[in-house]
Amino acid sequence: MNKLKYLSFLFAALVSVGCMFTSCDDDDNFPIENQIAGEYKGTLDVSMSGQSMAMDMPQNITVDKASSNAINLTLANFNIAGMSVGDVTLTGLVLNEQNSGTYSFSGTQSLTLADPVGTVPVEYFGVITNGKITIDLGITWNDMDIAVAYQGDKLNGTESGEAAITAFSFKADEDDDLSFITSQPVINADNTITFSVADTTTTEHLQTLQPVVEVSAGATYTASGSDYMTGVTYTVVSENGHNIATYTVRIASRINSLKYTFDEWTEQTVSSILGGGSFTRYEPVEEGLASCNAGGSLLVTFGYGGGFPVVKDSGYESEACAKMITLNTIGAGFGMAPAITTGSVFTGTFEVDANDQLNSTSFGIAYDKKPISMKGVYKYQAGTNYIDGSGDNVLTNTGDADQGSIIGVLYEATDAEGNEVILNGHNIGSSEYHVAVATFYCSDQAEWTEFNVNFEMLEGKTYDPSKTYKLALVCSSSKDGNLFKGAENSTLWVDNLEVIGEVVSAK
Repeated sequence: MNKLKYLSFLFAALVSVGCMFTSCDDDDNFPIENQIAGEYKGTLDVSMSGQSMAMDMPQNITVDKASSNAINLTLANFNIAGMSVGDVTLTGLVLNEQNSGTYSFSGTQSLTLADPVGTVPVEYFGVITNGKITIDLGITWNDMDIAVAYQGDKLNGTESGEAAITAFSFKADEDDDLSFITSQPVINADNTITFSVADTTTTEHLQTLQPVVEVSAGATYTASGSDYMTGVTYTVVSENGHNIATYTVRIASRINSLKYTFDEWTEQTVSSILGGGSFTRYEPVEEGLASCNAGGSLLVTFGYGGGFPVVKDSGYESEACAKMITLNTIGAGFGMAPAITTGSVFTGTFEVDANDQLNSTSFGIAYDKKPISMKGVYKYQAGTNYIDGSGDNVLTNTGDADQGSIIGVLYEATDAEGNEVILNGHNIGSSEYHVAVATFYCSDQAEWTEFNVNFEMLEGKTYDPSKTYKLALVCSSSKDGNLFKGAENSTLWVDNLEVIGEVVSAK
């Protein structure tokens, strides 16, 4: 005997026992209008030939009075295996009172549903008690048994119709570290809830996430799925059951952080062969970083007494930072030096080219992320003696105001023929291979100050993960130093230089 037939038999037995103590005539008057009739909010389970097709599916049903001892029951917009087959309406369901306030009904009817189901026999039984209803339907279609189980609570008519997630976040136990979440969840207009994680995030990290969900007053929600990479679905049902909203919570991006702390430096004493003194040459140790101090070393060796354009200094909440100084090098190096030598620290390499100083720098390191932003901390002090050495004649004390610069450039690493692209002092400011640029100009700032600028895609350019790119980060004590313009002794301090990038997979 299957479940439906067994329960039908059980209800039939209950009915017969009930009739021993109460009247079961058609003339019985039950409090249908006052206690039973109305709208019920609940959930529906559907299985077909023993296979679950739906679990806890939100559903409202309506009960109304058919006679003094019978009801009609409507389940609107019924779905079978994803097919909408219209309304299930059972009429004239005779009530039997089991005890005070508890009523049962059972029987069989023919039910006509939308195509492709058509007319099918329905075996039903149910119980209504104290504002709660349970119903089991057995439908036979194409030799398949469809079982429908419903349970719900009677509404009073004052319930809210709002269905929304109003807040979503993650919490951690005492032992959990959520630092792998780089941006907290954001509820978007398209009912997605997105957050970002570090590119080192593992499945084990994601399994520690404990959602904290707030919904509209009186609403309820259920979650389906557990993989935030593909998306976890949250279904919100309004208090009155009339409205349902679905949200997808997923990881929007995996974020990479490329950070330079400037904590480690090499130190080398360089002395003049002409008796001009000795200075310490500093070079940053962190992978990918270089400075212009190789050129400064050449000047010091040949008698320049102004020192090096890049030195180590006390950092922002750390022992070290990069300090860059614009030097007046008019006539230095037996006249081979430019009018000014701008202090610069950058990603790339530096090899002295005495005949073409701007060709000494090779900017950029391999980078396989889509850069989003560049940030860090800085201080700046502009010099007063502005020197313009861009022309045939050097101009001094021009009165121009100097600024430092911190620039990020993403550019294509190869040209159309597959040859390596290398940017230097001549074309770092403008190149056909530029894809995205982040620019920050530094004015006088005596205290450590944070900066954060976004990378902007250049007109007509897009990030293509199938291509190879380089990332050039260039910090300079004079923004026009590549044009041999800048103020003597302009000084830029930079620490904690960081690029936030997104991991983008090729499609």
